[in-house]
Amino acid sequence: MTKIGRPSTYDPIIAQEMLNRISQGESVRSICRKKKYPPYPTFARWIMNEGPEDFHERYQRARRLQADYHIEETVDIADQAALDVLKLKDPRHSSAIAKITTDRIRARQWKAARLHPAHWSDKLQVDISSQITVLKPEGMKKGKVAGLGRAEAAKVS
Repeated sequence: MTKIGRPSTYDPIIAQEMLNRISQGESVRSICRKKKYPPYPTFARWIMNEGPEDFHERYQRARRLQADYHIEETVDIADQAALDVLKLKDPRHSSAIAKITTDRIRARQWKAARLHPAHWSDKLQVDISSQITVLKPEGMKKGKVAGLGRAEAAKVS
């Protein structure tokens, strides 16, 4: 008997197809709109609790690959814009192409930064690991400047 309608319970074949499509840049929403695939709330349940234990991890990996795909796509968009400008009969339209191209590239960069921030975010993560010694007033001797011996403190005073 052939199944009719969209899947509502976890299906490993459909789930893997969806992960493959996600990793190739397609959005979850656009995939879930297709009749073959589950609606978005069902897919969200698969990720959260109905799928196998490793499904969430595989989904996260697909999203990181999706971010990489979007970054790769920005080069194609820029290259295509250069070709489009060369084909223009009226050069006044080049600024419109530049604006649209810039918006398309920035949208993909923004999404990539959110999908895989450790790799594509503009924010720097600074890890400061150092031992700091705090001098307490009762531990300080007269004539001593924090961190300096008596000879160095005398030079400063």
